[in-house]
Amino acid sequence: MLQLIASREAIAFAGAGLSAPLGYPPWKRLLQSLRSKAGDVVPFQPPADIPEDDALNYAEAIQRHFEKHEGNPNRYYAILGREFGSKPQGCSETQQRLVRLPFKGYVTTNYDLTIERAFQRLGTTRPDCAVVVKRKNKDAHKVSEFLLSLDDTNHVRRVAHLHGVENDTEQIILSASDYYEAYGFAQDDRGRRHTREWTLHRKLAWSLLATRRIVFIGSSLNDPYVSALLDAVVDDLWNFGQPIHYAVTPLEQASLEAASARAAHFLNRYGVQLVYYDNLDGNHDGLDQLVTEALTRCGEPVGRDWLEDVNRDTERALKPHED
Repeated sequence: MLQLIASREAIAFAGAGLSAPLGYPPWKRLLQSLRSKAGDVVPFQPPADIPEDDALNYAEAIQRHFEKHEGNPNRYYAILGREFGSKPQGCSETQQRLVRLPFKGYVTTNYDLTIERAFQRLGTTRPDCAVVVKRKNKDAHKVSEFLLSLDDTNHVRRVAHLHGVENDTEQIILSASDYYEAYGFAQDDRGRRHTREWTLHRKLAWSLLATRRIVFIGSSLNDPYVSALLDAVVDDLWNFGQPIHYAVTPLEQASLEAASARAAHFLNRYGVQLVYYDNLDGNHDGLDQLVTEALTRCGEPVGRDWLEDVNRDTERALKPHED
């Protein structure tokens, strides 16, 4: 994976895990907040047959509640916009290091603009760095510009937001119907896919996964719609068991026993090689160490003070176990 990044041929797929340290809510906490605010309009009780971990349909029920009792989804979108608005920090240190890596471009399902702010800190961005992939083929020329920028060394790198951004909330994709409209397929309760059409979102995701090499960072591959997209591409083009893409993922105490089986599944089925970093203490220092190693491989300078801090913290964490 480090060799691929250093080759300058990879694209980064940034997930919510990179924004979480800044206070942006993961799906579960976001849905809890939306549910609470939905109850401020009219007491809200989600359907009994939709568990909270069915995020897409749970979000669908909340969205319909706002529309039914307010006549429109404006408050629902306003809540999403506030949840993912700018934070005082702007971006995390990990994101600042990430954008120094020579990725061709960045793709994200996040609603926040923290990667763009990391580019601004680096001093290498432009006002239209963010490209929002919109439903119903709106502004498709911006998607074309993003794709062309991947191979144009004269262009500043761009960030494609697959699922909308906080300052254009009506393009946010969160509920089951949002996904169906955007990608043209849905899944029933048995995991079967129902295809409608090849939308702009689906075409873009397919083209990136089929013709490029992706490094997933801070992104869960357990999303059923990501799995469906991976299924569509692997059935068409990929060689099973070949490490086409990579996914950086934490190795945690709860997942130790299943780590090998999970890695084998993603590699053999999807051509995605899992790259684990040690997160047994839960502070994700291992991710920073990995990004720092990638910077070193790419000839980028690394702050010595930061490395010394990480090494000191690691030594302190290990010392009790030495006894």
